[in-house]
Amino acid sequence: MSIVNLPRPLGSILNQETSSYKSSDLSKIFDQLMIAMVGLLECDRCYLYFRDPKLSIGQTLHCYCRDPSIPNLQDNEPYSEPMYRAEKDPLFAAALQCERTIFIDDLASISHKENDIVFFQQNYKEQKSLIQAHICSNNQLWGIFQASQFHRHRPWKQFDRSLTSTVIDRITPLVSVYVKRKLRRTIQEINDGNN
Repeated sequence: MSIVNLPRPLGSILNQETSSYKSSDLSKIFDQLMIAMVGLLECDRCYLYFRDPKLSIGQTLHCYCRDPSIPNLQDNEPYSEPMYRAEKDPLFAAALQCERTIFIDDLASISHKENDIVFFQQNYKEQKSLIQAHICSNNQLWGIFQASQFHRHRPWKQFDRSLTSTVIDRITPLVSVYVKRKLRRTIQEINDGNN
């Protein structure tokens, strides 16, 4: 089930004609979206990771933290995803499989496999709960939206699930356009600078 009418302020952010957006317009939309989603999901941090599925290169370009003590994950430059990432990170493996959205109420109880427990303790140690939504088109992963709760565990309500589903549906075409325009251009500029 998805939300037909988006709550404020998402309606004004995402209910616009999107076919003629410039990269700078999309960048503003994604910044506003992260701020709005932190408020609506009542979480501590939201970010968008963009990924070129052809090159396996990604970058977190938009991140908003409710509190400055929360780590901001925004990357300065795109990077090649390590080949072993999917083997070590079960959440990234699920993303590559284009599984829809993962809602974790308590990260401490996510897995009983020893390797997974060690991975989550090392990489998600400060987080208590999270949502990870996979932005996929044509069975390819173009991005990841993640919302995190740091200070307390929380069950994700039906509203949180419906809102996330609706937002991911609305931004999927925007994310693929943004990757093709901005991320690929940045990668090209870096490659040109190295030659």
